[in-house]
Amino acid sequence: MQFGIGREPGNWIASEADFLPVWLATQQALAIVSPDTYQNWQKQNIPMKIVYQDPRRIVVARY
Repeated sequence: MQFGIGREPGNWIASEADFLPVWLATQQALAIVSPDTYQNWQKQNIPMKIVYQDPRRIVVARY
């Protein structure tokens, strides 16, 4: 992720508190989250769909 953040730092949102309002306001987005974050978001009914998963990360989409 360091490469992508370095190329477009304005598209990186480091804190969940700053990220969730952006996620909820958009129609199409992708996010890379930890399994723990995914479970927390599920409990909060954050709209998302898994598009990729491995043991360390989950990619979720909103579309």
